[in-house]
Amino acid sequence: MKSNLLSQEEIDQLLRAGAGGDDQSFAPGADGGRPDRVIAGEDLEQVRQCIAETIDSAASTLGVLLSGEVKISIAGCEEKTWAELREGRTGRVLLADVEMGGALTGTSRIVMSERMAIVIAGLMMGLDMNSLPEELNDLYASAVGEAVNQMLSSVATGISGKIKQRVDMMPPATRLVNWDGDEDWGEGGDSSFLCLSYNIEATGVLAEDFWHLLPPSAVSGLARGIRSVTQPSPTPKPTAASTGGVTAGTVAPATAAAAVAPTAPAAGVAVRPVQFGQLQPMTIPPGEGNMGLIMDVPMQVTVELGRTRKLVREILDLAPGAVMELDKLAGEPVDVLVNGKLIAKGEVVVIDENFAVKVTDIVGVLERAVKS
Repeated sequence: MKSNLLSQEEIDQLLRAGAGGDDQSFAPGADGGRPDRVIAGEDLEQVRQCIAETIDSAASTLGVLLSGEVKISIAGCEEKTWAELREGRTGRVLLADVEMGGALTGTSRIVMSERMAIVIAGLMMGLDMNSLPEELNDLYASAVGEAVNQMLSSVATGISGKIKQRVDMMPPATRLVNWDGDEDWGEGGDSSFLCLSYNIEATGVLAEDFWHLLPPSAVSGLARGIRSVTQPSPTPKPTAASTGGVTAGTVAPATAAAAVAPTAPAAGVAVRPVQFGQLQPMTIPPGEGNMGLIMDVPMQVTVELGRTRKLVREILDLAPGAVMELDKLAGEPVDVLVNGKLIAKGEVVVIDENFAVKVTDIVGVLERAVKS
């Protein structure tokens, strides 16, 4: 017969998991040696499947930013230490740290090569791939940070929909470090985390791997959320109090008879169908009604001179004195919008040093529907 007692090895593992389960970020380990694994294999597999089902939304979001097709696939998923991740690697990498909130806690980290970051920023700004800089500057790092923010936000939205809980992602903090350098990565070499490695292919100019690191606290939180929606809640057993003093599995004779016997009308009581009076349509005289109830509701009125579309590169080149050409011709009527809906057109006039709009045309229902 199998013993129900825990072995000393199992007790030590539980104690280590209890000591490390509340880590909120990439904190240093307790000692300088390699720790035993703290992420349960079941949790790791559940998180991998959940991320795999939501990573397509991140690829779609990044594709919009890069103006091309992007494919992202999971190349690996395993528990690692910092020493294991950095072993044998050289060159500079960009770290993007994202604070999480809601159902997931701690700091999520994206790690990508400097060259990959430069290419992503160049694609976002519509630059020629042959004229990209050799080193990542602040402008490019800011652009990549926004790409990471949009990617992880779309993943968080997918996770939130799966576990029915709120998942928050803060804007990332980015910095460049060396794989084999002495810079402070903000972690101990022996601390453990879940390492998801991705392969990305973008617009035919980018094919590379990058890494997504999750602390144990986020892994356990996500696994608990997954189990809470996939495992059915236990059905409470009926008690004597809830069954009116009858134990489960038995039915009192009087109660069973009352449940199946139809109720007959009392003797001498006439039974007849309900008669409803005929409803008459009510006509509201013109000028009367409840319009007065909404007369004091404020409405936002906007006069739109024109619109235009610009690339990120053109927006970044804006400076005092720059001129942007709009989609309206000189002298063409401006649009008058109420709460964002086009209702009229007019011409700009000046009244006592203030701009004003003289309404020249009320937009019809059909045109309003086309413009909205």
